[in-house]
Amino acid sequence: MQTLSQVSPISVSSDGLIHLSAISATYDQTLLPIESLKEDAAHWLQYVDQKLGLAKTFLSSGTTLRDRSRSPFSASGLEKYKTASMGTFLEVLTHFFEKPLEVSGWSFVPPTSEWPDSSLAQMVAWIAERWHVHYSENTPLCSEQPVWVFATAFHIVQWADAGNTIQLPKGSIVIETGGTKGKSRSVNREELYALIEKTFGIEQRFIVSEYGMCELASQAYDFVPLHCSKEKAQLDQRRFQFPPWVKVTAIDKLGQTQLSGIGTLCVEDPMRSDLPWPLRTEDMVDLEADGRFKLLGRVPQTTLKGCSLLAEHLPDRAITPNTRPSLNFWAPDPDQIRMRAEQIHLLFQRLWDDNYFLALLTEELGSEYLAQWCLEDLKKSRPDSPSDWERTARKASEPKTMEQWLLLLPRTHSIAGFYPIAIASILGLDLRIRCPIDSSLLRYYTKIIAPDLRVEFLDANFRIGVSELRPSEALFVFGSDETIEELRSSTSHPIKGFGSCIAASATESNEIGALSPKIWRDLLSLGQLGCMSTRTVFVLNSQPETLKVYASLLLDVFPEELLAYKNYGDQLSLQHTLYQWRKKGLSFYDSHNRALPLIQTSVWQQDCQLDAYVTDKVWTFSLVSVLPDQMDSWSQWCLRQRELKILSGPQSLRNKVNALQNLWIPLGESNAPSWHGLHLGESLFGIRSLAEI
Repeated sequence: MQTLSQVSPISVSSDGLIHLSAISATYDQTLLPIESLKEDAAHWLQYVDQKLGLAKTFLSSGTTLRDRSRSPFSASGLEKYKTASMGTFLEVLTHFFEKPLEVSGWSFVPPTSEWPDSSLAQMVAWIAERWHVHYSENTPLCSEQPVWVFATAFHIVQWADAGNTIQLPKGSIVIETGGTKGKSRSVNREELYALIEKTFGIEQRFIVSEYGMCELASQAYDFVPLHCSKEKAQLDQRRFQFPPWVKVTAIDKLGQTQLSGIGTLCVEDPMRSDLPWPLRTEDMVDLEADGRFKLLGRVPQTTLKGCSLLAEHLPDRAITPNTRPSLNFWAPDPDQIRMRAEQIHLLFQRLWDDNYFLALLTEELGSEYLAQWCLEDLKKSRPDSPSDWERTARKASEPKTMEQWLLLLPRTHSIAGFYPIAIASILGLDLRIRCPIDSSLLRYYTKIIAPDLRVEFLDANFRIGVSELRPSEALFVFGSDETIEELRSSTSHPIKGFGSCIAASATESNEIGALSPKIWRDLLSLGQLGCMSTRTVFVLNSQPETLKVYASLLLDVFPEELLAYKNYGDQLSLQHTLYQWRKKGLSFYDSHNRALPLIQTSVWQQDCQLDAYVTDKVWTFSLVSVLPDQMDSWSQWCLRQRELKILSGPQSLRNKVNALQNLWIPLGESNAPSWHGLHLGESLFGIRSLAEI
């Protein structure tokens, strides 16, 4: 097995491609990070072409070329891929069928003429050279003998959602693979297996899951022995296993290679001879000593810079084709508003002592410490009296509002819904709520705080224009500027969307030590899930060479209660983050303690945009040096950053940057904005004019 450093190094070319000498310097030289086949694809295509001659390149599933791996194969590499995949497939059939070579198949995976870049389609095409394969999503395979069915998860969901069912001959099996991304809706594995049982009329023990990727040549399969009863074939007992020539390991949260335990899956596949290194994937697994593994999901690679950056995947057609909303504005009864405001005030007072609410908050945020922070922020932000609640509700509906609303919450957390739900309750609005996470917290909160609210919770997979929905007159959307714009062009309904929101913090260099607790509060409130959690700290009146000193100071006073907060996936993602940052040549402070955040360090430049200083990886942030003579130009720059909506800092600094008063919030309170009926300066539910309809 070669190491990366044994291959003839190629330097960075004039077109900016990072070649092998740079790649090998950024990671363990005995591993090939799978990200490299996305970001350095041109290099690997050139490497295979020069070494053996490029015969075929497969693309991974994805929505754009940028997020798809390009996996190069030589002619000899393709032959080994064919040998490996055909041999393992035969082993699967041998397990289920007495005469495996005589069994026909039904493929939902299209032929290579339709999916020319798909390694999965190529594998099925090789299978079709030896077995009779019926290609069709629409016409079932007519057979009285047992058959095998090969399909991606999305093909199965799509077929079942169209109302199709078939009773497969007894003894038949269904082989499902996770399939491509970005299709109509997603289901978890348990739901998928139940759907297969119902749609194809087979027991779960006759369902086989396949794990493979275009970057490898061998596949892992997951199935249970035939003698197992249905009750014993529970999904949590199943494990994937590669053929015996494949070696699998797990890279743990400290970057160490382990033969068992939880970590990032690493696959050493000798049949993938064109790229002869173990491949570190982006999948998190629980690996057993015998090489079997359970998939735990993807290692978190990126998080939203804030909840407002959620992108709603819109269909090709308008969300309400050929329809217009009602022009009837909602006029809530003043006495009802007053009565509900009093009720809401009392309910919120009781909420602070509700242990079950705290437990649900802890479950969603992953830490009781963060949950306590959140409760404190809620206390600071909500109105102080019934009359304040009443004024807030009136301001939130000025100058006029609609009665029926579709509320699309961010995919990261449900807490963003607390404010609009409370105000909607006072106004007596009618809500449909889509929260992409199944939030027991939000349901309980709504039940307690808004018991009389007319509300319908939508499935997490609800998509505008795809799923059925009772009428809504207006939409309340947490979305980016692009999302809001696209929605407004797709419907005649009014949209309340507040656009992209990024929060930052600022402090003077001589105060960073004393203010560290408040800085951490802004950085980590809601566990970096909220759009108001800052990801950038501007250190004013500082020199670039002192940033790593400040980073060390901050980490020295990191809240001990949060050391165990991060889930294992977040810790693993820091290993991937290190690779990315090193490869890009970024400057950062690494404490080598994976329980602590990673800190980028950079120098503020007037010609850069805010995005250049916002980290998009989990458990990371940036420290940005602003030189002493740059205070005024930095202030003006902040005002020009359209997405910068909140800047937290100490009072001593606020007095020096008067131009930024509209952005300013006290340090430590970025996740505690005042509930005064406005959000980012706009009325919460207010419709300004008929022109918005």
